Amino acid sequence: LEAMGARFRVHDVSQITGRGRVVMGDVLEGTIRVGMLAVPEGQPDTCGWRIGGVEFADNVSTGVSRIGLVLPDAPPVPELRSVLARGTVWVIEDQTPGG
Repeated sequence: LEAMGARFRVHDVSQITGRGRVVMGDVLEGTIRVGMLAVPEGQPDTCGWRIGGVEFADNVSTGVSRIGLVLPDAPPVPELRSVLARGTVWVIEDQTPGG
């Protein structure tokens, strides 16, 4: 059976005090859970990052809601932004570490 997964479109990357690097965006399809592996779509050589948290962000002033994916093992924000420009789509897979 094919592993269950999701697709996620990146909106922004930031550092949040007490949480770490967070990638904000929208779930395009599927379900995202802590422990899943996120890899930029079409970049199979990129190692990807384990998702350490899934947060909901609601901006009442703009009426926009986004999902935040916490990446505890990701590189610093400037390096992460160079790989994850706005609009980048991630493939998120339900895998065990090393699998």
